[in-house]
Formats: sequence, C-alpha cells, structure tokens
Amino acid sequence: MQRKTSEYSALLKTHQLKTTPARLSILSLLSDKHLLSIDELFLHLKRKTDWSTIYRTVQSLERVGIVRPIWMNDGIKRFELNDHHHHIECTQCGRLTEIDSCSIEKLERKLKKMGFENIQHRLEFSGVCQPCARSS
Repeated sequence: MQRKTSEYSALLKTHQLKTTPARLSILSLLSDKHLLSIDELFLHLKRKTDWSTIYRTVQSLERVGIVRPIWMNDGIKRFELNDHHHHIECTQCGRLTEIDSCSIEKLERKLKKMGFENIQHRLEFSGVCQPCARSS
C-alpha cells in the first residue's frame, strides 16, 4: 500500500489536488476492485468517510480525469481509474471481465497522423460468459 500511496500522491499533485485520506482510499479501492458505484464505495469506507465526502471526492477525481464513469446494462454509474482498458459484460449474470489490450490504439495513431487531436473512443462488449453458457 505504501508504494501505491506515493504513486497516488504524485498523481493527485500532478492534477493540483491535495492528498487526502478520502482520495487515497478511493483510489486504492478502485485500483483493487476496478468498478465501483458511489454506494459501493460508501459500503467499503463508511467507517472512515461519509457519503457526501465520497461523492464530492469522486466528482473532483472525475473532473480532472483521474477516474472515469462507466455505465453498464444495469444503469448504475460506476467509476474506475482512467487507465486504458475495456470490459466485456455477461448479458445473463452481469459479470464484468476486464480486457487489457486494445488494438484500436493503432487506429488512433493513424488518426493523429491525419491531424486529429484529443482522440477518444468508447468500445463496449457484451456476451454470455462461460459459466452462464454451460448452465443454459
């Protein structure tokens, strides 16, 4: 945790945000759990941090681009660290699986050569996971 704390402190400083226990706890949870809603963050932190502090903290982290919102098929807004990856969601059980590679980055480089700037993409996958497929 100490190594992560120093990394998170540096990241916050880069974005001109103070290093606070709430910010460090939220970043650590998102690093470990990946996708969490405000309510799920509260369940993990309720003895340390109140709901409104969690909400304001996530808003500030989102505003500077450290975290990003993700909406899955259940309609709940969840947050994750803003590192580049994708997910596939099982359409039956809702389980999310992280995909750690993205071949679209090659296309983004081509688009930059064409003169485009601040290129972003959103790619969503869904399907039936192996356990659900076996039980069907």
